[in-house]
Formats: sequence, structure tokens, C-alpha cells
Amino acid sequence: MAPSYESFLALANGIPVDWSAKRFDGSRVEAGALLEAAAKLASAPVDLVTIDMPMATVPITQRRTADNLISKAFGARGCSTHSPGKRPGKLGNDLTRQFKESGFEVATATVPVGTRGRLVEVYPHPALLSLLHREERVKYKVAKSSQYHAGKSRPERITLLLKEFENIVNALAPIIGPVPLPLPQLRM
Repeated sequence: MAPSYESFLALANGIPVDWSAKRFDGSRVEAGALLEAAAKLASAPVDLVTIDMPMATVPITQRRTADNLISKAFGARGCSTHSPGKRPGKLGNDLTRQFKESGFEVATATVPVGTRGRLVEVYPHPALLSLLHREERVKYKVAKSSQYHAGKSRPERITLLLKEFENIVNALAPIIGPVPLPLPQLRM
């Protein structure tokens, strides 16, 4: 919905995302503010928080069973997991603490599926492969567009990224309903 925490919080206050911005500044994450903004945008309370980074209740010091299984199942399609160093790091620990204080504890193997008020580690690449019925990693990251589409002009790369975003939104709609996410338009 937004390319940065600040723009997400602003969006919840009625300020549209300026997709033409050259860059989006980072900011300190505040779980409570994110939950409040998400609830406001959804007009519903938040049931589940997902984070695309290693999350755990104990330090991760080696590859986990899940890391190995994901790499085995999806590695040949360009979606193996990284070998984590010592994780969660400072940011992961801070997020875990903040979300726990806001009522969202890390979901572990002992937590029944469907339990609300949990924090879940996710890895979106395999999910996108399945959602879009693709055989290789979905090329949707803006920062990697010159790697994905070497030799293509900037407008061509933007067009390809926007088409990929549209594919993702269109594939989600039958599953979760309409996705009210206005995609940026190509401007030259």
C-alpha cells in the first residue's frame, strides 16, 4: 500500500502516496502506530501481522528446518532462503518486543493455525510463485529492476514492474476480494 513506514502512516491520515518521489526516507518503526494505521485503512481491527524477516522467540544461530525445506522446495525456482547469521538482529528483536507489547506475540509451532493476535514470519517469494503459477522467482522488486531487466531502458523496466504489480493485484482479488491499491502510472 505504501513504499515506506512514513508514507503508510500518512496514507492512513488521508495523504496519498507520492509515487513520483525519487526516494522514500526510512524511519524508526513503531508497531503501535503501524497497527493503528492498518486498522484505520482496513476499517477493521488487525488480526495478524506478517514480517518478511527472521522472527523467533529464541536466537537463531543456524539454518532452521523451515529454511532447509523452503530451499529444497523452491531453490531451483530462484527462491531459496538465505543462511541467517545470528537472528533476529536488533531490528527483529525490537519489532518482536514492540508487537508483543501491542498484543501480537510470535506464532510458534505450538500456536494453533488461525490464532488471532500473532506475529508471523513470512517469505513472499514462494507465495508469489504459487499465486501467479510461475516457474521462477517473480521479478517485482523496484531496487532490482536493472538486474532483472538488464539492457532495458528505464521506461521499459518501469513498464515491466507495473505489469508485474498489476498481475499480483489481479491474482489476489479472487482470493481476498478487491484490492483498493491504486498502482502508479508510467510518466515520461
